[in-house]
Amino acid sequence: MKPNPKNDYIQLCQRMKRPKNIDFGREYDKLLKHKLIKNIEINGNGILVSTRKITIKYKRRAYALGEFEILLEIDLDFNKVTFKNLTNPIIREDKEESKRIYHHPHIRDYFAYDENADEYDYDGQDACFGNIKDLIDELLDKEDIPGLIYLCLNFLQSYQGHDYTDNEGDDYEAYKEITYWPLVKKPKIKKRKR
Repeated sequence: MKPNPKNDYIQLCQRMKRPKNIDFGREYDKLLKHKLIKNIEINGNGILVSTRKITIKYKRRAYALGEFEILLEIDLDFNKVTFKNLTNPIIREDKEESKRIYHHPHIRDYFAYDENADEYDYDGQDACFGNIKDLIDELLDKEDIPGLIYLCLNFLQSYQGHDYTDNEGDDYEAYKEITYWPLVKKPKIKKRKR
């Protein structure tokens, strides 16, 4: 039988503590219309969202962060959100550690990178949500899937600077400066011959 991501999404949502009067099929279709969402599929008790290319504009420049996977794990005992940069993670040698993977200026892996491994596991992620951490937790608890996906997409498109202070006076620091990612290349426009 051919997989049907929409039906899988509907069935997962029906098992959750979400209100039953929601049309989960329509909700799924609406999510897929978002310009940054490439695909949504169910992965066990989780929802895996594949994005198109994420770009961050900062100080009049645009940086190409890449395409991501967002994994929303909804479980009775433990809820979490993890991210994986599929196309443009930064692998850097740090002073305190060996090599580390940075998926985004505010997302890194806990462990050192093994260059001999065919691929890497991203369960040990550290995403610094800053002042939206409580909102992320609230949306996870409520199992508000669309709200959580939209907030994660906004998070992936955000960068406040390497060191910044939020409106409540809390200080934050990005794990890696945005300048480690490449600038978006402007398309070359060919002049027409007259």
